[in-house]
This record gives sequence, C-alpha cells and structure tokens, in this order.
Amino acid sequence: MTDAERKIADNPLQPDIDGTVSVTESLMLDNETMVASVACKSTNYAAANKVLLTGGANGTSWGSYTSANSKPLSNIRDGKIAVRKGIIREPNNGLYSLDTAQTLADHPDIKDLVKYTHMDALTSSGLPKVLRGLTTIEGAQQVVTSAEGAATTVTGNVWQDENATNVCLIYYASASVAPRSVHFGRTFDCPDDTNEARGVSIRRYRDEPLAGEWIEGAMTRDWRFVSVDGSTNGYKSAGYAIGGYLISGATA
Repeated sequence: MTDAERKIADNPLQPDIDGTVSVTESLMLDNETMVASVACKSTNYAAANKVLLTGGANGTSWGSYTSANSKPLSNIRDGKIAVRKGIIREPNNGLYSLDTAQTLADHPDIKDLVKYTHMDALTSSGLPKVLRGLTTIEGAQQVVTSAEGAATTVTGNVWQDENATNVCLIYYASASVAPRSVHFGRTFDCPDDTNEARGVSIRRYRDEPLAGEWIEGAMTRDWRFVSVDGSTNGYKSAGYAIGGYLISGATA
C-alpha cells in the first residue's frame, strides 16, 4: 500500500481498509478450503461412513433422474443411520455442494416433496430448509483452481471431494464446545504470539524503499475430526471419522 495510493484516494483510510479486507478474506477462504479438503476426502472415512454414487442409465447418482436406482432420500437416510450408530447422536446438518443442491432440487423425489411448499421454506437452490431432519447448508463458495497468472482463470467448488466430484456431507454438530462434548470435527486456533488475538491478526510495517506500508494477516489454526473410530487410519492417522457420512458423485 503505497503513499501515492493513499494520497490520491478520496478517503485516505480506504486503501488501509481494502488491504485489511483482502488479506482477511484470503485467510478465511483458505481456512474453509482446508476444512472442505479434510471433511470431503473419502479416505478419511471407513467404508460404513461413505458411498460413491454412479452415473449412467442405471446409476445411483442424483443426476440420473430416470434411473430406478437413483434414490437420494434413501441415501440420506442411510447416512443418518451410519452417524447415529457411530456416535449415538442424530446428525443434524446436511451440507451440499452448490451443484449437488441444484441437481437434487430437480430430482423427482424432491419435487414431489416440495410441490406444495411456499418459496420461503426453500433454499436458493430449491431444497427444503430441513430435509430428512437435517438443516440444509449449501456450500456455494468458489475458489480459483488455476495457477496465479495463468492465461485462463479456472474456478471450482470449495466443497467437493478429492476427485473434484460433488458431494453431500451429513454430520453432527453441537453448539457446546466443552472438553467432553461430541462433534463431527472442529477448527482449533491459538492466540497470536504478539498480541494474543484470536482469529485473523493484522500487522503492518513500513517499507521505506518502496515508499509505502505492508499489511499482513496471520492465523494459527489446525483441523481435526473429534469423533473417530480409535484406529490409526484417516486424517493424520488419527482415526476414521464417524461423526459424519460422505456421499460422493452426487451429480455423476
């Protein structure tokens, strides 16, 4: 952020604000991307807590509308049962990547479910706000997947599995953060070493040769599944996740 930029700005504080917002949003998006990459990786789940749907005329994918094997409500039910068996808690959230939500909203089983429903009871994609007892969350966040400076900018869903297929994630979340409370997973952070701030810590320092100031954001965090099977498998060999259920290939 150069002195010249601040001098010609209509509001001298605007460049400072823009810089702070830019680094903060970058860190928050990076955090969500990492959470999604952990939560949506199929190898972090045991066989009983995941399913890969198939495409084609006889496929199980939710995009295979004409197939008798395409049964999204049954898939969601199976996911709820798996989580309940694993942690003795009823899952309460269903997170759908954006393409999954839009495809599922067009499925005949869902259309039949919501055909007399007022629009206020539906999400932006057309899903019920509560589906099979799960609060509907649409993971609409996008991220640039192409290399910085590439001639063509390529974007994609943040919430997708390791094979870039669209997902539905069924999981249990608790409002309590007590040491012995049950959760699907958590993001852990620690205070900044300098100012003890949590979350994003903003620093700034002068760069005389460049006649300006740098704005820097920092965030110390880690990601862990809280409810695991006690094995040495899965994410960082800390056990397979049992507080969630991953449906991959939802739009195959």
